[in-house]
Amino acid sequence: MKVHSYVVFVFLYLGFTSVSVQSESEVSKEIKSIDDNGRGVESTNSRDKLSKFGTAEELSNLASALDSSESSVGRATARNKSRSNTKNSTNCNNVTPLEKASRMPGIIRRITGDRKLRPKDKVPDFKLPQLNGWEVSLYDVLSENEFVVIDFWATACAPCIAKFPDWKKLYSAYREDGFEMVSVCTDFTKEQWAESSKEHDLPWIDVAEINNQGLVGPTSKAYRLVGLPRSYLVNSDGCILHTRIFPIELKRFLEERYGEKPELQEASAHPPES
Repeated sequence: MKVHSYVVFVFLYLGFTSVSVQSESEVSKEIKSIDDNGRGVESTNSRDKLSKFGTAEELSNLASALDSSESSVGRATARNKSRSNTKNSTNCNNVTPLEKASRMPGIIRRITGDRKLRPKDKVPDFKLPQLNGWEVSLYDVLSENEFVVIDFWATACAPCIAKFPDWKKLYSAYREDGFEMVSVCTDFTKEQWAESSKEHDLPWIDVAEINNQGLVGPTSKAYRLVGLPRSYLVNSDGCILHTRIFPIELKRFLEERYGEKPELQEASAHPPES
């Protein structure tokens, strides 16, 4: 805040350089300070320094401009801080998870180094690119949907790929009800990701954290990934309901929430021939 004030001060000072400076005797009459007894006394040091910048009236106007500038910056900073804290302000304690939450108190988890994401924790935000280059912010997606599955996968992960057909059925059936999916590819190269994503024709939001060293990128580390597949079910506030959700569990949850879908019942009644 002080640095900002100094910058404004210099800027305004340059505007006053053309103003004539009052004589020392005139400035001494206008610049006062208060001594210990409350009397108005002349401040010689202040007079000598401030007389270089203009009259007392001009200096008063300059001080008012600085105060106004600081006040505006303070209000803007408060607004930005409020917006940045929105995703961290929600308490997940009242959330009912689909799997048993950890009984270990948070402070004990921190002391023992147990940093795994668990039910009733909040998922970390991330901003990752799609194949077209557009970046997607997780919490932007959460704000527009009631429930979201965050599915981490890779081309070489056979169990990840095996879930795609069931994910697609559920996504198609419930996408209009407030359900969304965000898949995060962790392939070694963008070429691998692009080829696999197009091959499997993923209909949901598909982003990637490409890293040729494996699960060591910022998002992988934030989610404590040590292996795949890993699929989180979260609500619109980012609260975790399940840390390893599978299609059959998700189907049961969505049916309870939104009701059964005829297309899913028909698919179950006529399984594909082997």
